[in-house]
Amino acid sequence: MPRRVAGGVEPLKLVLASGSPRRRAVLRALVESFEVDPANIDERRPQPGEDPDAYARELALEKLKATASRHPDAIVLAADTVVYRDGRVLGKPKSDSDALDMLSFLAGGRHQIITAVAVSCGEHHVSSMRSTVHFADISIAGLQSYVASGEGRDKAGAYAIQGGAGAFISGVEGCLENIIGLPLCVVANLLEECDPPLLHRPAPCTHFALERGWSPHLATYRMS
Repeated sequence: MPRRVAGGVEPLKLVLASGSPRRRAVLRALVESFEVDPANIDERRPQPGEDPDAYARELALEKLKATASRHPDAIVLAADTVVYRDGRVLGKPKSDSDALDMLSFLAGGRHQIITAVAVSCGEHHVSSMRSTVHFADISIAGLQSYVASGEGRDKAGAYAIQGGAGAFISGVEGCLENIIGLPLCVVANLLEECDPPLLHRPAPCTHFALERGWSPHLATYRMS
């Protein structure tokens, strides 16, 4: 619970249960200050035919509980992102050969990105969002070169839209922040239950890429 101090109530500390630099960069656009304490759970592989939203929510909640157990008096925020196409759920690749298999499967078609966000502030709250990404046809040599760069090794679907894989993208439908891994409108809705120090409330995420169209230059959260 918030602690009463002179002049009002001290806001609860916010802890991000992720070591992702992409999620940190996105969250800074919404929240004034927060701590980082990655959950570091063992993520199970999705089962054939498993519902992608349910799988992402399960992992987000597992991350949330792991970090919340170390911060009982804080607001804890966790997220998990998966890629879904034709009944197959893709998490993070286990190896370079796994990454190449994922990218080959995604090339030349469209797939969905599902990010589940979970928040703990006494109770656990979880929600998820979907966006759609269109991949161009990509040569095997191009895929192999990208895999060798190592950029996609810790990313769902084995690629980062805000990195070199932006060259593979022919279109986006929905929220860019959701694809990067943290949809701000979902985060804001969940954090309203806890009242942390927000800088501003973003416009609905689903309007972002739809209004402007996709271009790699719109990826404002590129990491150096």
